[in-house]
Amino acid sequence: MTIDELAVAAGLPGPISARVRTLGDRRVSWVEFDAVEPAAPLTQSMTHVWEAAARTALEERIPFVMVINSAGADIGEGIAALDGWGRVARALTRCSGQVPTMAIVDGPAVSGPALLLGLVDFTVMTT
Repeated sequence: MTIDELAVAAGLPGPISARVRTLGDRRVSWVEFDAVEPAAPLTQSMTHVWEAAARTALEERIPFVMVINSAGADIGEGIAALDGWGRVARALTRCSGQVPTMAIVDGPAVSGPALLLGLVDFTVMTT
């Protein structure tokens, strides 16, 4: 982490991280799933990190960038995981028209995370 980077949701468990960082010459709220094989299922704690990053973008009026690699909601968590990506959808909707939003799909985007792609301004798919 450089002096320009600030953790958004430090200490929460799960293969996801969020921080405010400098991209080029602009500060952005950046959330990124760890590159693991197979892709990690989306847990409730992971959605807390994701939601916090989107809220930070809106509060700070900075672009929101998310790098997605998710196998979808963790079925073992039941409704809690589904509620989690619903909260992320609400946070992304609040960003709409206020701050630029971008998704970079760097692996699978299954179930809820796939639906979230329709809520961002730009989506980039990698191979």
